[in-house]
Amino acid sequence: MLIVGSKGHAKEILEVINPKLIEQLVFFDNVTKLKSPLLINTFKILTSLKEVKYYFETKTPKFATGFGSTIPRKNIVEKLESLGGQLQSIIDKDASIGHYDVTIGKGANIMKQVMISNSVTIGKAALINFGVSIHHDCKIGDYLEISPKASILGRCILGDFVSVGAGAIILPGVVIGDHVIIGAGAVVTKSVKSNSKIAGVPAKAI
Repeated sequence: MLIVGSKGHAKEILEVINPKLIEQLVFFDNVTKLKSPLLINTFKILTSLKEVKYYFETKTPKFATGFGSTIPRKNIVEKLESLGGQLQSIIDKDASIGHYDVTIGKGANIMKQVMISNSVTIGKAALINFGVSIHHDCKIGDYLEISPKASILGRCILGDFVSVGAGAIILPGVVIGDHVIIGAGAVVTKSVKSNSKIAGVPAKAI
């Protein structure tokens, strides 16, 4: 399988992915100026879309995202799908996911120690980082990123392309619009309109 990205989050995915796939992994990064053609001196890094297309045609069309940026994630997913790629989810085997009324979108990354309760929807290619908790009756949008240890309490709605900082808390019933950036450690007590940046305790526009 191919992982898009070769920096921080791509390395963390190595601890989540099925061990049977480890030896088959390759990475793709056509943005970063690489110091080595190998990730951690082990995994090959492809650097052009031509290489990716050949990989899809000769190895496997399966790929997953391995970086956090929201809009670039959507752009690269659409590009690789146009080349025949098939977006895959990566879900840690020990993540706690509710057994009732849970929908996880194609291409989601759900990392270690994540807790997802019942009646929760996770959007396409959403990144749910280490230790995040998402409680009952929440709707989580497409291509968003929730950073480590954030807590999304019951009945919240998070729009598409939202970025939630590490340790942030979103209180019950709050609605977050699209393209919202929430600072680390923020406590969000009220709903937030789209295209906003908020931070603080309680969180306010910045």
